[in-house]
Amino acid sequence: MKPNDSLSVGQIAELCGISRQTLIFYDKINIFKPYTIDQNNNYRYYTVQQIPLLREILLLKTVGVPLKDIKLYLKTLSLETSIALLQKQDELVSLKVKELDELSRSIKKKLSVLSEAKGYYKENEFIIMVKEIPARRVATMPFGSDSVDLGQLRHTHMHLFNTLMKHRQPPLNEFGTLIPFNCRSAENLRLKTAGVYVCIDEKHTMFDNTQYIEGGKYVCVYKYGMPYDLALTKQIVGLVEKSGFEIAGDYIVDRCLLDAKYYSSNQRTVDFCELQIPVK
Repeated sequence: MKPNDSLSVGQIAELCGISRQTLIFYDKINIFKPYTIDQNNNYRYYTVQQIPLLREILLLKTVGVPLKDIKLYLKTLSLETSIALLQKQDELVSLKVKELDELSRSIKKKLSVLSEAKGYYKENEFIIMVKEIPARRVATMPFGSDSVDLGQLRHTHMHLFNTLMKHRQPPLNEFGTLIPFNCRSAENLRLKTAGVYVCIDEKHTMFDNTQYIEGGKYVCVYKYGMPYDLALTKQIVGLVEKSGFEIAGDYIVDRCLLDAKYYSSNQRTVDFCELQIPVK
């Protein structure tokens, strides 16, 4: 028998701003059941006394508490368990906010790279400038071979990207290729000890293959070309040396700004990069 203050599924759904299907689902999973069910027509009826409980469920769901946790909480509902549940959820939300802040910073860095590239990528000639670049912490992955082609470059980058994603480090930051220059001669550049890199934040310590790219003065050259095209790299290094600069660091950085997806309509098949050569 339905009580005098009964509400149908449609009435309580409209009152609480949810769908009839949601109420029926809550009934099926035993999280919020009707006060009574009419045996003649199987209509569900609720009472106004049940509204606070439904409101609590909806509020907890709004702040992100999973239904399975809400269901457990309702079995031991008290002031103490309510405080404990909300404290736990507050900690989870604070952690999520921190993660979103980090993600926002990464997105801004990616936007900065794309904005930089927008000013130069349509040029066909080398664009050379001198920059002061701060030290960078990077995750790396070596090629392990002197014979590097487009397939190996893309595979190695993707392997590093996937590894960083598993460590909750979205690879939205600067990336490219590190080419060792410890031989102090452009003619002796080799890819076997080279590899790809992605810049990462200081606080991320779970990834093993990390190192620092030394900060300082770099001669930077915007160019179209792939990092495994050492003939082009040697040509640019030669131009830098002839200009009176002395190469001073251990790595030449081939920083990828735009890959071919951005300008395939122009029939380009190589990436737009910035070659960074440390000098003194």
